[in-house]
Formats: sequence, structure tokens, C-alpha cells
Amino acid sequence: MNDKCDEACREPQVSEQINNIERKLSSLESIAQTLAGRLSPVLTDQATTTQPDAKEPRTLVPVALELRKFTVAISSVNQSLDSILARLEL
Repeated sequence: MNDKCDEACREPQVSEQINNIERKLSSLESIAQTLAGRLSPVLTDQATTTQPDAKEPRTLVPVALELRKFTVAISSVNQSLDSILARLEL
């Protein structure tokens, strides 16, 4: 394969995989919300926490921007699940 074909073939593959990650992440967020709702009768009240000010991110290439977006979303789901675990009264 030549470089032009490699690049032309790579772009749709990357886009497809990014779309797959978006769908899976959306499903994960939905499941975490459903879990929190179903467990709400056995969860203590959630303490409010303040988030530190985020630093202005450096300029990234488009794929890196997409990946950073996923990292932020995954961190949010992780925090939500950690909160559920911390408040669970079982």
C-alpha cells in the first residue's frame, strides 16, 4: 500500500471507531444513571463538592480533541460510580 491509500483508509476507520466509542460511552452513562436511580432508596445524601478550575487545554489535533472529550466523559462516569459506592448503605 502506498501512503495515500494508507491515509485514505485510515481516516474512515478512525471515524468509525470514534463513533463506536461514543455509542458505548453513551450507553455507560445511561447505565450509571439508571443504577443511581434504582439504588436511590439505599443511598445517603450526596455531599456537594466543588470541582477545581480546569486549566485551559493546549491546542490539540482533532483526533486528540475527541479522545480528550471521551476522557472527560469517562472521568465523570467514574466519579458518579465512586459517589454511588461511597453513599451505598448496604
